[in-house]
Amino acid sequence: MTATEEPEIIGVNVFPNPSDQTLHISGRDIISYSIYNVDGALIRKSDYFENSIDIRRLDEGLYSLVLVGKKGLSKSVQFVKL
Repeated sequence: MTATEEPEIIGVNVFPNPSDQTLHISGRDIISYSIYNVDGALIRKSDYFENSIDIRRLDEGLYSLVLVGKKGLSKSVQFVKL
């Protein structure tokens, strides 16, 4: 790990990608998430997390999903909304 990298949550999978309705997330200790558009604008944030996220109301396009774990570690995953 370099000085510019931050520790990440490991063992997280987001599927299906691309998706038009729901993203399913496998992983442990995830407590919240945020979704950002390609311009970096926050689209949705939730401190309540189950193992899926309804994305039906999002416009088609590329997004970044940031997952935050119990220890403050995070992981960013890009996904495509169809």
